[in-house]
Amino acid sequence: MHSLPLAFALDPVATLHDLLPIVASVAPFIFVICILAIKAIKNFQEQRLRHETVRFALEKGQALPPELLAQPKSDEGPTDDRKAGMILIAVAIGMALFFHGFPFPPDASIAHGVAWLAAIPGLIGVALLINWALNRRNGAHDTRKP
Repeated sequence: MHSLPLAFALDPVATLHDLLPIVASVAPFIFVICILAIKAIKNFQEQRLRHETVRFALEKGQALPPELLAQPKSDEGPTDDRKAGMILIAVAIGMALFFHGFPFPPDASIAHGVAWLAAIPGLIGVALLINWALNRRNGAHDTRKP
C-alpha cells in the first residue's frame, strides 16, 4: 500500500509550490517534443497513404501519374522577414510592458535586468526588418501575393 509522504499530507500546497520550478522548467521541452512528435506522425501517415495508393494502383494495372511518385514539396514559401520582424518587435513591446508592470519588490535589483530581456526579440526583429529592406532594395522581392 502506497501512502503519501508526510510533508505532502501535512501541507500539500507547500509541496506543490516546491514542484512548480521543476514543472515550469521541464514543460517547454515536453511541449516542443510533443509538437515534433505530432509532425513526425503526420508525415509518416502521409507517406504510408501515398505508398498504399501506389501499391493499389499497381495491383490494378493503372498508370501512375508522375505527381504521385514525386516527393512532396514542403509548404514553405519564401521567408517573410517583414512579418517576422514586426511580430518580434510586438513581442518585445509586450514583454517590456509586462516587466514594467510586474510587481517586483522595491529593493529588487533584478527588475532592471529582467526588463532588458525584451531587447532580445526586439533587436532580432529590427535585424529582420533591415534584412527585408536590403533584400527589397536589391530586387529580391517577395513572390507571394498578400
